Amino acid sequence: MKNEIEFEFFEPPRGKERPRMCFKNGKTIAYTPKPTRSYEKRLGSFVSKLMRKKGWKRFEGKTPLKCIVQAFYPIPSTTSKFIAEKMQSGEILPTCTPDCDNVLKIILDALNGVVYEDDEQICNVIFSKTYSFVPKISVKIREIKTPKITKFI
Repeated sequence: MKNEIEFEFFEPPRGKERPRMCFKNGKTIAYTPKPTRSYEKRLGSFVSKLMRKKGWKRFEGKTPLKCIVQAFYPIPSTTSKFIAEKMQSGEILPTCTPDCDNVLKIILDALNGVVYEDDEQICNVIFSKTYSFVPKISVKIREIKTPKITKFI
């Protein structure tokens, strides 16, 4: 079994939207907005196909995992060439929405049942936001090797 899965998804980073509420037949129903569901489905499908193609197996059981995510935000088209170069080089970082926690949430939820059984397996996260002329997300998930604990008497 491969102990690491790494991929790039060439769509702009997107944050998970809050659930919406509506009344139906006198009951309150919560649902995930369509743009969020659609993004999660595209990401999950992309990674599922990639895993089959590369022969990667899902992390099973209670395997503790580390997740490294880099979100590359699009440089606005109205940005001057001088500022765009500073954004591309990392001198100017994106302090804009979507927030890092919402971007991470949509990615981890999309990979539930695909890369791992449940995102409760994620024990360590590293996240960064930068600008790029090519918006995308880059994700690396690896198993955390835990030491064997021996009982001393």
